[in-house]
Amino acid sequence: SLLGRAGYSFADKYTVEFNFRYDGSSKFAAANRWGFFPSGSLGWSLSEESFLKTYKEKVGDLKIRGSYGLLGNQDIDSYQYLTSYTPYPNSYGFNNVGVSGAGFTFGNSNLQWEVTHTLNIGVDATFFNKALMVSFDYFNKNTKDILITPEIPSVFGTTLSKTNAGEMTNQGWEVNLGYTLKTGQFYHSFNANVGDSRNKVLKFVGDEQITTADNISKITRVGLPFNSYYGYKINGLFQSMEEIEHHIEKIEGYP
Repeated sequence: SLLGRAGYSFADKYTVEFNFRYDGSSKFAAANRWGFFPSGSLGWSLSEESFLKTYKEKVGDLKIRGSYGLLGNQDIDSYQYLTSYTPYPNSYGFNNVGVSGAGFTFGNSNLQWEVTHTLNIGVDATFFNKALMVSFDYFNKNTKDILITPEIPSVFGTTLSKTNAGEMTNQGWEVNLGYTLKTGQFYHSFNANVGDSRNKVLKFVGDEQITTADNISKITRVGLPFNSYYGYKINGLFQSMEEIEHHIEKIEGYP
């Protein structure tokens, strides 16, 4: 990895910062091994401006900030870009003797970094001589080339490695509140936060995929949240034997 950071602040009013990572991972083939992930942020302390001098003296601080950056993900098993073979002893019989066999997993030489593009816009403010702190953040994340193990028919005879198969967006907001109360020589801090976020699959190879693990099925489908629960909808629970009999009569067409 190669890392870098540069920052500048002017008159405690304006701040600028730039960061970058240039990362290489042996989990990808040589052609896709390196990724460049920059980020930048801007901040403006409005309460330091002369036209808000009265506001700062009577109310508190006020700051607007924003950032945008890229983040890479390579959280996969090693060597998935290579086709691998696994020997199994006594896989089948030949001439009345147990003979070894081999299974294999197809490699994907086109594997590359999963990249998340993140936009964040926020406001920080203080009140009551900085006793109350309030911050608000809005974020929008767009993740491309999501690394997913594809589902294939069992008749294929083997499994596939991860593949860059999707794109999704995740956006939401968060509010943080903090209050500091001084009683004598002691300070008491109270904090609370609330937020909400929604995600949606924008692109997916094959449009959808259903996976089942521990009797729980999930679906990845364009237009739905990523890995949504998948199954039957329940109308309710029978409360008595009479309700069951009435339902049977209804579905069988009895009057």
